[in-house]
Amino acid sequence: MDLKFTPVLSRKDKLIFPYIQHFFINGVRSPPTKAMLQELNAPPCIYSDSGGYQIYLAKDRLMKGKKTNPVVVAPGEGNRQSKGLQIIDPIALCTMYGQLNVVCGFTLDFPIVDGSIEEYTANLSKSYKCAEIMFGCRSRLCPDTDLLIPLQFSTKEQLYNYYTEMSVLCPDGYSFPVRERTNWKYLLRVAFTLMFLHHKGVQIVHMLGSSKPEIIIIGAVAASLNMFHRVTFDSSTWDTARMVPPKYISPDDLTQKDIRRLGSFQAELPKGLVDELGTGKKELPRQDFYKLIPLSNIMTINRYTNKMLELSKDLEELKLFVRKHPHFRRTNEMLIDALNVLQLGLVNGYPFVEKHFEWIWYS
Repeated sequence: MDLKFTPVLSRKDKLIFPYIQHFFINGVRSPPTKAMLQELNAPPCIYSDSGGYQIYLAKDRLMKGKKTNPVVVAPGEGNRQSKGLQIIDPIALCTMYGQLNVVCGFTLDFPIVDGSIEEYTANLSKSYKCAEIMFGCRSRLCPDTDLLIPLQFSTKEQLYNYYTEMSVLCPDGYSFPVRERTNWKYLLRVAFTLMFLHHKGVQIVHMLGSSKPEIIIIGAVAASLNMFHRVTFDSSTWDTARMVPPKYISPDDLTQKDIRRLGSFQAELPKGLVDELGTGKKELPRQDFYKLIPLSNIMTINRYTNKMLELSKDLEELKLFVRKHPHFRRTNEMLIDALNVLQLGLVNGYPFVEKHFEWIWYS
């Protein structure tokens, strides 16, 4: 089994598409057309978000007193902007999945913002209704798309309840957000959630919104232990083109660097592109490299992911790497504990993990 990075593509960059194997689009905010993808020579393996993150951002901004365009879910109305409103249509999402031959799409969800029980209960009900609509028209509109349900939860009980409610729809898999600030309980909860989904027999899992080394390593271990048929993750941190100059992602620890402060740097580029540019080597003039940084960043995350997959074949070697690497100086024991959750769960069963790691859900 493998672990794949699906970069979130917010720009129509002709330089990037020919050199990646799969990518992640926003199905609501300016999704590409089929003709556009053909013109860009894009790969056929497309993942698509459903707009849940737009719902989250709109409510979060509203709670903070910031100006925002309200998001309205309206089945049958089409995905569009109208009089200051962002309209999201779950039926139109399925139509788009089918038209673009999306490999893996998500049902429309309502993420938790304020963390209250009332919000969780109301959002679960709305998420279920949207998912029910999408599964109802799937066979007609996007029969070849794997539909994944995003799990939104803050506690173990909410995870269990959300899964139980949604599982009656028989999705192809599940996703869950991993965007939180890195701390002990956060990493353990990511591992615990993976262990729970494995226990339930889930075969396809997607981790939403992060390419942190810690998340990649946890995913790599889940892959190496053959817990799932497919594990993927996405992020947009590679896309630094709007920064002046673009930030360079370090191959060593995936941190963003200001290349103006670096004595030297090396682009991670496909050999075919290097040959096409006529450089004969991967060292490029600084101004030329500015244009290539986004692609280089994607390649860097891919290579880091492959490196962690290779290391995870020997878990003791991987743990030694984590303990010695300076990037994990603050998180090494946290990360190793998270990896132990996966190991112990496979050896002793999920009930063992549930009993001995109950404390990670306490505030």
